[in-house]
Amino acid sequence: MGWFGNKNKEEQRLQQANIPKLDRKQDTYIGSRVVIKGDISGQDSVRIMGKVNGKISLNEDLTIEESGNLESESIRARNMIVSGRVNGSIVTQDKLHLRPTAHVTGNIDNPRLVVEDGAIFKGSCEMPDRKRSPKPSPSAESK
Repeated sequence: MGWFGNKNKEEQRLQQANIPKLDRKQDTYIGSRVVIKGDISGQDSVRIMGKVNGKISLNEDLTIEESGNLESESIRARNMIVSGRVNGSIVTQDKLHLRPTAHVTGNIDNPRLVVEDGAIFKGSCEMPDRKRSPKPSPSAESK
């Protein structure tokens, strides 16, 4: 499991937020005091609690916590849960879930969309009637 930031403090924050254990299963955490400038790609799930500025291409799930901030031209993942801020184009293979604290600006393209009361979305939405795989970056395919 990859950790960027303090594992114990982040785990305590997740418990305090009453996020169910199943929902917390992720392979890589980007801590709330971490800033990444650059692209992220891979085969595993990622949870962002800090700030990321770069393209994201994952074959698994992406979670943006309430403290998370993602600025990206292109975001691709199997599923995505947003509680924080996202600015960019989102493509998911299955579902995008915007929680009450989500602020999303950009276009989304996904088969399923859940928008909870309080979430803010500015952009356009395309919802195809069939599932499709997000196109991983060449580095994600080779790993």
